[in-house]
Amino acid sequence: MITEEQVEKALHFIRDNSSRIAALRGEMEYVDDYVKVVLAEQMLGSNSESAAAQERDARASPEYKAVLQAKKESIKAYIELDYKMKAANTC
Repeated sequence: MITEEQVEKALHFIRDNSSRIAALRGEMEYVDDYVKVVLAEQMLGSNSESAAAQERDARASPEYKAVLQAKKESIKAYIELDYKMKAANTC
């Protein structure tokens, strides 16, 4: 049985973290779009002739790898808090 104290704690958690989860969702979507920007910029900087070779060069660049890492971290942070919010909603 869930106590009133547990319900109160869950409601406080949801209230206290609603802005944070929204910000994390926005960050996650921003980074997802920014990956495309970095890929395009790196393709433009490639000396290769074909688009396929430019894309290969771009995907191998340190800048692209860094933005992929940022994407991974933003997804992880969002999902962690999302699961906690869902758990709090079950109280």
